[in-house]
Amino acid sequence: MFKLVEYDDTLVFQNPVEYRTQFIKMDTKMYGLPQTRNRGYLFVWQPDLITPPAGQDIGELWKELCLHLEASPFSSHPNRLNHNSL
Repeated sequence: MFKLVEYDDTLVFQNPVEYRTQFIKMDTKMYGLPQTRNRGYLFVWQPDLITPPAGQDIGELWKELCLHLEASPFSSHPNRLNHNSL
């Protein structure tokens, strides 16, 4: 079992590793769930493993996708599945 004893412990990688992050706040009622749940989501990726389209940032693309899927809690959204048709 791994246990950190002090707050100043540091994780050290043998090889250099770079991570990038994008943070977004979301409310579940804006994504089709019938309740308000304010949450923060952190998207983390290694830029050397993902090649974004020219001139674009993967974190911003993820944020745009999340915002695109957002809808009014009182209306249907064209990007959601119609469960009656399944």
